[in-house]
Amino acid sequence: AEAVLEQCVQRCNEIKKATLAALNEKVRVREEEEQNTLAMEAAQADLSEASKRIEEEAKRRDALDEQILEAKRKLEEASGGSEGRRLELRRLEEELMMEGAMLEEMKQKLRGEIQKRKDQEGGLKREMAKLKSERVDIETHQNTLQEEARRLRDEKEAAEKRTKQRTVEIERLKRLHESLDKKEPMLEKEEARLKQQLSEREGRSEARNSNIIALRAEVEALQGDIGSCRGSLD
Repeated sequence: AEAVLEQCVQRCNEIKKATLAALNEKVRVREEEEQNTLAMEAAQADLSEASKRIEEEAKRRDALDEQILEAKRKLEEASGGSEGRRLELRRLEEELMMEGAMLEEMKQKLRGEIQKRKDQEGGLKREMAKLKSERVDIETHQNTLQEEARRLRDEKEAAEKRTKQRTVEIERLKRLHESLDKKEPMLEKEEARLKQQLSEREGRSEARNSNIIALRAEVEALQGDIGSCRGSLD
């Protein structure tokens, strides 16, 4: 019983260590989930900022287009205009082309950045799904450990109960043995007394048997005398 109790205690300690490790892993998974959530929120904020920048650049380009169109319109209204205006128009067209190229390059960069952010967001979502699955596995394992701990605790309580019962029984047997040890001299004396009484009774019984035999002999002799007397009378 002590060996079983020791095994139960050792197993309970192992389960406590495993449960503590599972709780630490659960805390780590929760921290990673919080970090991933913050990263996703930051990525969404970056996407929103990039979208705003694209809209602002598009508005800026539209404004430049309006300026160029206005310049062309004024140039046409000038009926042929001057060489300076044509140069100014050409300069504006070149600036517009440069701005358009820069805007297109910026759009490409922003598209790449958006795609990169989307890929990161997808990776974060997959990582969060994996972490959720790991958390479910950890909770399942923790429940299994708790059930095992409850079972071992019940076994430990049952073993302790059996040990207590056996201890009580051993104490009772010890007391009984001590009582018998104390009563043994008295029992020996009583046995000797009974043997002596039996011996005396056997002696008296033998004497009685001898008396009975003698009486039977006397009776038989008397019966013989009576028979002789009857014969004489006849």
